[in-house]
Amino acid sequence: MKFKLYAFIAGLLMVYANLFSQNTADSYFKSAKLNTDKGLYKEALSDYNNAIDLMPKYAEAYLNRGMIKDELADFDGAINDYTKAIEFKQNFFEAFFNRGATYYKTNKYNEAINDFTKALALKPDFIDVYNYRGLVYSDLKNYNSAIVDFTKLIELNPKNKEAFYNRGNSYSILGMDSLAIFDFNKTITLDSTFFDGYIGRAYSLTNIKEYYKALEDYNKAIKLNTNSDNAYFNRGLLRAHFENYDGAIIDFTKAIENNPSYGDAYFYRAENKFKLSYYKEACEDWRKASSLGVSEANNLLIKYCK
Repeated sequence: MKFKLYAFIAGLLMVYANLFSQNTADSYFKSAKLNTDKGLYKEALSDYNNAIDLMPKYAEAYLNRGMIKDELADFDGAINDYTKAIEFKQNFFEAFFNRGATYYKTNKYNEAINDFTKALALKPDFIDVYNYRGLVYSDLKNYNSAIVDFTKLIELNPKNKEAFYNRGNSYSILGMDSLAIFDFNKTITLDSTFFDGYIGRAYSLTNIKEYYKALEDYNKAIKLNTNSDNAYFNRGLLRAHFENYDGAIIDFTKAIENNPSYGDAYFYRAENKFKLSYYKEACEDWRKASSLGVSEANNLLIKYCK
């Protein structure tokens, strides 16, 4: 009889101990969230550590600790925590999504696709996953799959300008410029100040030889962002095409001011200077381009700059 009583008391104490641990772990968890909101990441990590010590299978604590490690660029630590969260909560959407995003940031593209696919199986209408997976497919040069994901994202949110832009980029890379221009048009309609939309459309317009329209888009893009080296560079190429060599030189100079290591800008500025008979200045630019790794400049240096 005494043995049964002792066993009962021991079991009761175990229940109380577990409840105490859970309550205390939850207190640490709440404190960690408050510290995170205040930007006190060190203190939040300590709280999550304490919560996990008390409840080693606390999936939500692993998830949130992983998010802090992610914020602090401890990507391996974050992945480990997301993995533990999934171990203790197998259908944990947020853990799959966050681990996929961290895999993407660390260029582990196949692992990222696997996690995003699992996340979509759990929440098929969560639009951010389609965006991330589409971007991963783009980085893997699997543009057809990227288009499928961006199209699904557009179906779920027809006012998402980035989705139209990203799909337009994929179409453009595949040489489907009419479809790309349609998407860039939608992007600009949704946001007339969207710099990248004008750049993308200008590029596709150039591909189909709509040079004047492309020039107009580069003009608009540069008004929106005067610090872009590529916008000035591409407008410089168009101005050179129109034999506006002085204008081209001005644009290549602006590109170089925005990016002093822009080898191609030196190369093409030299080409336009040469056409205007500024031979000495052209040779100086070709030398600079060569020093920045533009191999085509070497032949021109040998031919014209002895």
